[in-house]
Amino acid sequence: MDRRKFLGKSAGVLTATTVGSQLAACNHAPRADQKPWDVHIFLQRLKMLDDQITQKISFFKGDDLKTRQREALFRQSLSTLLFVGSLHDLSESSRRHPEVQNRLKAAMSTFDDTMFRTMTFLENTTKEERKCVQTTLREKKAVAKAFKGHFMKRGIEMGIPTTRLVHLNKILDQTMWQMGKQNPSLLIDPYIKRGDRLARKAGVTPKMRRAKGVMTTTVSSALQPVGADWRDEDKPPRRGVTAGAIILGIGATATAVGITAGAIGGGDAFILGGLFGWTPGAVLIVVGLILLALGN
Repeated sequence: MDRRKFLGKSAGVLTATTVGSQLAACNHAPRADQKPWDVHIFLQRLKMLDDQITQKISFFKGDDLKTRQREALFRQSLSTLLFVGSLHDLSESSRRHPEVQNRLKAAMSTFDDTMFRTMTFLENTTKEERKCVQTTLREKKAVAKAFKGHFMKRGIEMGIPTTRLVHLNKILDQTMWQMGKQNPSLLIDPYIKRGDRLARKAGVTPKMRRAKGVMTTTVSSALQPVGADWRDEDKPPRRGVTAGAIILGIGATATAVGITAGAIGGGDAFILGGLFGWTPGAVLIVVGLILLALGN
């Protein structure tokens, strides 16, 4: 099936130009008079996004196994990307709030699953598939614009903050430009190696990552905790910072030599390292979304 069917109705509905005009008045950083979300709003937003991604939105047409596997990975990747991005819309004190920390702990296994599946999917794409996406981005600019427009339209429908949408718009622009101008392998392969290098900090080797990164038709959402509402339990299960979280820049601090694992509060609180959108995990997810949508 041609993945470009993903674009479906979006080309005539919302173009990148339309999105740009809607977001032109927004700055890349929140204004001084914009207060960060409080924890209650943050949790409400996650629930709404989860409903949209896991239940209401269909990204691909078709019901064959390969399509359903790609659909599942696309949904899960978007869920993870939005969850991690939403954390940056919280104030530092709100990120340390017990409910937010508990949600982070509950999402650790999903972070692993998302990153292992994404990295293995990208690793298994052929030179021909990557070349096809490059050709689309370089020669069929209307298709590329329609994809970005579709992506931004979904974000607007979901109520994602405009500052976050502006950031995502910039990431998509730069990533699509780079993949169209040069061999996509020059972007994909080094980032997979970076991800594997970071995963080793949590004891995960490339062989282990590949074994756990098999494509499935199931979706594990980072936007909602697994199982019963953790607020009704005495304590959520304790989890350390996992490989997927480290790749995504969670529980990490940015240093002059890159991203290194770290924690605060005696290991009980997770912190965010680097600027979201340029951690290896976020780049890999964005590239994965582009290949899923525009590849064959």
